Amino acid sequence: MLDQIKRMAARGDVVVSVHAIERMRDRKVKGRDLFSAIASATNAAYQAERDNWKVTGGIDADGDDLTLIVAIKANLIIVTIF
Repeated sequence: MLDQIKRMAARGDVVVSVHAIERMRDRKVKGRDLFSAIASATNAAYQAERDNWKVTGGIDADGDDLTLIVAIKANLIIVTIF
């Protein structure tokens, strides 16, 4: 599933939730950081209770760890970051 997440991000098929935008502001994360973290991620674990994926092992554009929670619908929906 990680490959599909990376492909969707590479195509720009991404929607960022309002909640994720708020977390981005709080943590001073830019859009390029999201794409960098997805491109460099090493794992995507399915969270059945929430029907989403925890994307880990990625780093942002500055080299800092960045974890994303994403949902896969028609687009890749970035639910939150940390």
